[in-house]
Amino acid sequence: MTNQTGDDAPLKPELTADSGAPADGTTVVTTSTDNPEVVVGSSQSSPATGATSPSVVEAPVDGANASATASVTSSAPAPELATNSEAASETPPPTTSTPTAPVDDQADAPAVDPVAEAAQEIGQTQDTEPGSEAAQKSQAGANGAPTPAPTPQAKDPVGAFRVWTVDDKGEWVNFEPKEPIDETKKQKKRPDPASDNATDIYFSPTGPATDDQSKLYDDVSSVLDVVRRLYLPNGIRPNPSKFRTYYVRIFRLAQVGLTGTDPAPKQAKGALDSLKASLLDDEGLTVKTTNLSQLGKTALKFSLPLVLAYVFLLTVGPGEVENFLKKLQIARVAAAYTMLLWLGCFVGVCLSYGVRTSTLTLADLVTPGPDRLPPSLRLLFIGALTMFFGLLFMEKIVEFKVGSFSTASIGADPAPTFIVGILFGLSEAVLPGLAGKRAESFIKGLQ
Repeated sequence: MTNQTGDDAPLKPELTADSGAPADGTTVVTTSTDNPEVVVGSSQSSPATGATSPSVVEAPVDGANASATASVTSSAPAPELATNSEAASETPPPTTSTPTAPVDDQADAPAVDPVAEAAQEIGQTQDTEPGSEAAQKSQAGANGAPTPAPTPQAKDPVGAFRVWTVDDKGEWVNFEPKEPIDETKKQKKRPDPASDNATDIYFSPTGPATDDQSKLYDDVSSVLDVVRRLYLPNGIRPNPSKFRTYYVRIFRLAQVGLTGTDPAPKQAKGALDSLKASLLDDEGLTVKTTNLSQLGKTALKFSLPLVLAYVFLLTVGPGEVENFLKKLQIARVAAAYTMLLWLGCFVGVCLSYGVRTSTLTLADLVTPGPDRLPPSLRLLFIGALTMFFGLLFMEKIVEFKVGSFSTASIGADPAPTFIVGILFGLSEAVLPGLAGKRAESFIKGLQ
């Protein structure tokens, strides 16, 4: 190929046998920095002579693509090259066609989604950051060390129980809807807390319980026990309507905090605390008034004979009664003062209940006292302990002094005797333990 030089001389291609054109019909695209044109030469073989007839397409290109060269393989058979003179005489004049864009090697490459490409780049960047799991695996593989196990992730909390409504005998209380609530599940029966037969809750463990779930389980059990003992037909204050209201609320709170794939024990615990406050407001005053009145009536019934005995022993003069008591080694006046000790103890027990229940708890709604005894037995029990300590004071086995007061005056002065009885009644909660310690110290002294 020969290039003509000059200011106005165009670049004309010449195809000769020595030009180095490929022998397999390859199209050659040549650009020159001296003239912004693309010269495309394709060799076509003549079937008669086997000579190659090149065709030339000239297209302007910009300066940026002035040095680009591309080869495109054609399917034409390999021609036999002619001599320089024959090729020059048979070469047609160049023809100009519509300008075409520069040939791109990746014209046939598939298009790339920019969003997907960006996401892929971000993922690769995150995986190769220092400290990432992929970077650790790569470093471990390069060092020949085993790949460390992935750190276990914290699992979402799940319910630790399955709750169901049961009756007094422990049998299931169910209801079966007309249309299945969830057709994908085989279980169609559901618990029925609104049924009159449902009086208890069955808890079935399904997995390990968290601390919040354990606390909620204990609270639900205690509140339900109080409601049952209050409102069932054999309870303290039978009321089926109130029982059903509280029972349904307690059962639903147990479901919220203890069952399902996303339990909320803290929220259920807060709602249960509100339910307990409501229960204390509804029944606290009534239960306290009822218990105190029953205790007072019982104490009054026991006190009447004691008052009569006290009056009789002090008013009767020397005679057969005093002689009879002397035979028993009992002083008549001291026997009268022991009646005051009992009376003071009964008064103290009634005062103790009123003071102790100034702030009610759920246990106070169903239990009359810390010893779980009915009023009559409690009065007799505390009265007997009071007499025990009274005898210790009268015989001066034990003596205490508080200011000018001495326990030695019990049995000789009615006022101190009555006061001591009240103090022992007020101390009903600790009196059994105090008596036990005194007896234990006495036994140790004998050993």
